[in-house]
Amino acid sequence: MSVKETSGDARRQVVAVAAGLVLVLGAFVLRIYRIDSQSLWPDEVYSLVLSHWSIGQTWTQIVNDHVPLYTLLLGEWRPLVGTSAFSLRFFSAIFSTLSVPLTLILARRFLRPSAAYVAAMLVAISPFQVYYAQEVVMYSLLGALALLSSWLLLRWAARPGLGVVILQSVLYGAMAYTHYAGLFVLATHVAIVVVSWLCGWFQPRDLTGGLPVEAPVFSRRWVWTWLGGMLLFLPWVATHVHAMASNVAGGTSRTVIDLLALTFTDLSFGNAIAAHLDAGIPFEAAVLQRLAWASLLLPAFCILAIVPRRRGGRWRISWDHLVALLHAVIPFAVLLVLVQFTRDFVSRYGFPATFWFPIAAVAGLWYLRPVLRWLGVALLVVYCAWGGLLYFQHPGFARLDFRDAVAYIVQHRRPGDAVIVTAPYVASTFDYYVGPAAGELPRTPLPATVPMNVRQTQQALSKLDDSSQRLWLLRWQDYYSDPHRVIANWLGAHAIHERTLNFPGDLAVELWLTRPPVRATLPPDTTTTSAEIGHTMHLAGLASRRSLDGPLVVTFYWRLSAPLTDDYTVFVHLVDQSGRRVAQADAPPYEGQYSTTRWPVGPIVQDVHRISLPTCLPPGRYRLDVGFYVLKTMRRLGSPGDDTFHLSVVVPPMPANPLAHTLLWRLPPALRLDPKLPPSIQVGCPASLPETKGT
Repeated sequence: MSVKETSGDARRQVVAVAAGLVLVLGAFVLRIYRIDSQSLWPDEVYSLVLSHWSIGQTWTQIVNDHVPLYTLLLGEWRPLVGTSAFSLRFFSAIFSTLSVPLTLILARRFLRPSAAYVAAMLVAISPFQVYYAQEVVMYSLLGALALLSSWLLLRWAARPGLGVVILQSVLYGAMAYTHYAGLFVLATHVAIVVVSWLCGWFQPRDLTGGLPVEAPVFSRRWVWTWLGGMLLFLPWVATHVHAMASNVAGGTSRTVIDLLALTFTDLSFGNAIAAHLDAGIPFEAAVLQRLAWASLLLPAFCILAIVPRRRGGRWRISWDHLVALLHAVIPFAVLLVLVQFTRDFVSRYGFPATFWFPIAAVAGLWYLRPVLRWLGVALLVVYCAWGGLLYFQHPGFARLDFRDAVAYIVQHRRPGDAVIVTAPYVASTFDYYVGPAAGELPRTPLPATVPMNVRQTQQALSKLDDSSQRLWLLRWQDYYSDPHRVIANWLGAHAIHERTLNFPGDLAVELWLTRPPVRATLPPDTTTTSAEIGHTMHLAGLASRRSLDGPLVVTFYWRLSAPLTDDYTVFVHLVDQSGRRVAQADAPPYEGQYSTTRWPVGPIVQDVHRISLPTCLPPGRYRLDVGFYVLKTMRRLGSPGDDTFHLSVVVPPMPANPLAHTLLWRLPPALRLDPKLPPSIQVGCPASLPETKGT
């Protein structure tokens, strides 16, 4: 070899190493970008809880759908870095970043160097991979182990030494102890080896219809690795067989087509869609259909990889491309079969296969002409970038916001408050975020068990009612923990609902009063007044604020000089300076749970009303017209001309929208997928506001 050729090879190696480092660095930056911007959700906090357990406790007490390896490793990581969201999620980000060079190494065994780098790039920017790189769960670890295991299988296909056999057995066992989906990797490897043996048996007999697959010969030593991995996992199976059986009980109501559509949408676009659906937030059918059709690009490119090509006068299928496609397809094929008689399918259970879809897709694209090839690559990159924008910038796709929900409770707590958490498995998440205020906010997970013991739950509610002034209800997944609404019905019958605030992820905070809203004095932040109507109803003061989700919350402090014999509805009209009514809220006090006939004479009665404001109502000073009327007769309290309080109130501006200048919000509304956003994150205002009709 000449000096010039040697120098050229050295330059190519330097360029290859530099390109690989850029890919790994880019993947790492993407995985730690805003890694702690979203709240930890219960599955992540449960991983933290398990990390404090001993091996014996983990082995005997872990719940059905978990296995212990990830949490044991997290238990060694946690004392070194702490328990912040950044520290805990960084553990997953490390393994997810390692998966990128492992993907590149594997892809270079199947593809040309340029194609291998494109496949690794697609893994690096995949919003699906980034999503799980930023979760305190086991999937990133499982993916790295799976890639390493496949590399061993393909690197020493025909001649695995004893060390390789032992290491592969350990990897199979480690994957099974990380997640049950690790067994799908073993099944994939078994299938690849068996297909190789069959190809070797059929090809000499020319029974392949003229489409030979040039498969290498796999050593039979791999059988020992399979047996070794299963032997390592056998102690867990022997002690948890009943739990494993109950874990797969049940079936799915989704069709195979629906499952495939969700899977390809997830893998191409990111997990935001599935997370959105899991949270119970519906999508328009047309939106999901468009995404499903667009995501078909990925499987279409993958299928191109095994289209027969004519070589040497015969039609042939590339064995390397077939292996890549088998890695991608077999885990999901097994899941599609299992889901017909087991629990619901979710795409993350096929996580080890998700690295192979880009490899197979790029293999298919490289059969096309250069213009079509790079057009296909651009489409996949744009699709990933679109999903990444939604993941990082769209509040509608955020994880459960326990952080802000608990912070709201802590900020507005009072002495004598207690908290009900509507599921035992969410209590640890509340504990994580409540921090030093835990001593002032005793929490009770209700129901204590799932399924619910109704009598036990009602007794616990009665005790809380007797010992607390107010009850905060942190409500999530009560359709599962309280399907018959036992808690909600009990509170509706025994307490007074004051407010509800919704947070991302179908999470809600409710405040219930266990005592009548009566007080002896006005709070310090109240504007005092001396107005009255009918010589009966006196307004001692009012306070107003703008809620986090947009409405104007006005608290009135009434005092009666004589009892009322009718149940009145309160009308609250917001009027601008021109006398035009721009918003209103007509409702009986506390939704009718504390009617005016129950109000005492003398003490101050607190009454809260929420006024939904037009999205673009300008801030400033407005007039509140407030009064009382009997709904059946529309008769007002007080005489004509003396039946309305005219009050001055300031409407504060909405908080500055942090998303107004982001790239996502520069896209057309259709590409943002969810135009029905809370007022606090809407952008743009109509030229004029319509007249608001009302009583």
